[in-house]
Amino acid sequence: MERRAGVAPGPARVITPALVGSLALFASLDDRALHAVAQDAADMHLNTGEYLVQEGDLVAFFVLLEGELEVTKEVGGALQTLDTSPPGESFGELPLLLGTAATVNLRALGAARVMRLDGPDFMALLGHSETLATTVMANMTRRVGNIQCATL
Repeated sequence: MERRAGVAPGPARVITPALVGSLALFASLDDRALHAVAQDAADMHLNTGEYLVQEGDLVAFFVLLEGELEVTKEVGGALQTLDTSPPGESFGELPLLLGTAATVNLRALGAARVMRLDGPDFMALLGHSETLATTVMANMTRRVGNIQCATL
């Protein structure tokens, strides 16, 4: 089993409303919502090779703050790379919205920092902004297409 990330103390940094507001995904949120996200979010740190999520895991909603994550899926017994994700990319919306387990693996290609929101906090957040909900749905549609390409 591969190493897994956890909420780690890491450097003395925390998720702040200013950090949340600097992310394109959250640009449509008002100050109250930005503060709520910052308060609810966990600051996670991954080392090279650590998995944020593996297929079959229960998930949360994640936003990559620093570093790069490799997105892979096991297809026919072989691990296939679907994508490499840069900072600002979000993950977890697909299984959260569908009520399923993770359908892909997310592994740090180097040191990485990730913001995590638990499922109920993510679902409440979607109600704060139609723009955010639309962006999340577009991301989900793109990811389903990537998975279909890899498995067909």
